[in-house]
Amino acid sequence: MRTAVILLLIISAAACERFPEPFTTTGSISGQVTADSSGTTTYGVRVKATGPYGSISIIAKTANYMIESAGNGTYDLEFSKEGYGTVRQYGLQVFGDETVKVPSIGLFDLPKLAAIPKFIKAYTVKGTMPGVNTTVNIDLAVTNLGSNRLPVLLFLSNNRNVAWDNYVIVYPGDKGASRNNIPYIWFEYYNQQFPFKSGTEVFIRGYICNTREYNSGGYLDTYHGIRVYSTLNKSVYTDVVSFIVP
Repeated sequence: MRTAVILLLIISAAACERFPEPFTTTGSISGQVTADSSGTTTYGVRVKATGPYGSISIIAKTANYMIESAGNGTYDLEFSKEGYGTVRQYGLQVFGDETVKVPSIGLFDLPKLAAIPKFIKAYTVKGTMPGVNTTVNIDLAVTNLGSNRLPVLLFLSNNRNVAWDNYVIVYPGDKGASRNNIPYIWFEYYNQQFPFKSGTEVFIRGYICNTREYNSGGYLDTYHGIRVYSTLNKSVYTDVVSFIVP
């Protein structure tokens, strides 16, 4: 009797692990996806759709892809390629034999920078257009920045605990320069659009990220309701520096 009960439990557990059978498998998901490597378009992106009946995964050999034999239900999509940031979309609805069109997706390559130069201090400089904009410089503890723009995003807040998920506004750190033999990166803002009032202390923390993805606006994570940068390295960041808004 005991052996029969154990066997029944094993069979029941195995049945629970199986995905349900779809009523129909005539739905499809289609769209376009490319990967960008230093401005060059490449293909071979893996597209994975996960829904109520398990996962379907394909490699898009061109910009166009089609996932077929999708049963009715809600799907989450994942677009990935080695060396690139991963983009995710949530809550795609498939009904009957329809083909659901997905907005075009572009992946960005991951920055090669292993660590961000240490931030020393931040300070304002009168902008190139008096009364219209302001430049913020951040001095760095390095000897040479080279000629290329650093792949760094700067997250700003009036909260000292500023972070990638706790900020008010974000800017890319622009190409390095040197003032009095001290290297620095900088960003520029328009006074009328800056969300902090004069006299406010604004805190800055930098993260490694592909700044071309910033220029594209990243993508909206519809599940969490936040804007996401797929190449952002959340584990590599700077100390916090601050400046006072003029």
